[in-house]
Amino acid sequence: MALALGWLSIPDSDGVSGFQVASLSFANGVLVGWADNIAAAVLSSNDYEKERMLAAFRNAILAGEQQYPVAVLIFVIIGTFLSVGGVVAVLLARSAKSSGEAFKLGFFAEIAEGVVYNVGYYATTGVNGVTPEEIGLTLVAAIIMGLVAVGVRRSKK
Repeated sequence: MALALGWLSIPDSDGVSGFQVASLSFANGVLVGWADNIAAAVLSSNDYEKERMLAAFRNAILAGEQQYPVAVLIFVIIGTFLSVGGVVAVLLARSAKSSGEAFKLGFFAEIAEGVVYNVGYYATTGVNGVTPEEIGLTLVAAIIMGLVAVGVRRSKK
């Protein structure tokens, strides 16, 4: 629970800790890159507060990528596999007619999430996060999610 909510303390912190970066990375993975934007929209009482929160999250994301790149990578990936789109794709895979159809559901759900995640990343940081490494990681995650969907389909029998 602490991991899921630790990132919410970032706007009120003087600096950013590794735990806060890992927590924010996990939340952004689960909420497909939009955790910070959702928190700012829900928790701020006015435009100034919203912009202050978004600036704090932006600084935490960019600093975290420099100071804790492995933690960011690991926790975004963990969050991605627990995201809404991934869970829905896996549940839909249970009713797929074939393993190929199940794989496609998982694979393309993860590709779509990769696109949405990068839009959220850009919305917060103003930086285009689409790099060859990001594309490679998205493809690996898509293949894994496709295989998970196939496994789920087979286990229902």
